[in-house]
Amino acid sequence: MERHQFKITINAPRERVWDILWNDNTYPQWTAAFCEGSRAESDWQKGSKILFLDGNNNGMVSTIIENTPNEFMSFKHMGEVKNGAEDTQSEKVMQWAGAYGELYPDHARWRNRAASRYGPGGRV
Repeated sequence: MERHQFKITINAPRERVWDILWNDNTYPQWTAAFCEGSRAESDWQKGSKILFLDGNNNGMVSTIIENTPNEFMSFKHMGEVKNGAEDTQSEKVMQWAGAYGELYPDHARWRNRAASRYGPGGRV
């Protein structure tokens, strides 16, 4: 199992950070640093599908595993989106499907942890 962990300290109240991360108006602003035209399409409810898309309707399809406002957000990445079409079954996707992305406060710090777990066929 391969794991990657990234940390950053943000000097702001967690409610402000949460709003900037997941607000439909601000999400495209902070994600533009690595993907211009980025957006997230979801109702943000636990168990719901979320699409992380660029300006060309390419990106990732995921499921919201947990959403505790101002506390914790977890996604399970299920596949990719190409030209608006979802792919959750191709051999390429099966190499990484099931990876998790998590964002949560830890002693007044936000940590982002992405873990890839590979089982048979790439699935956990």
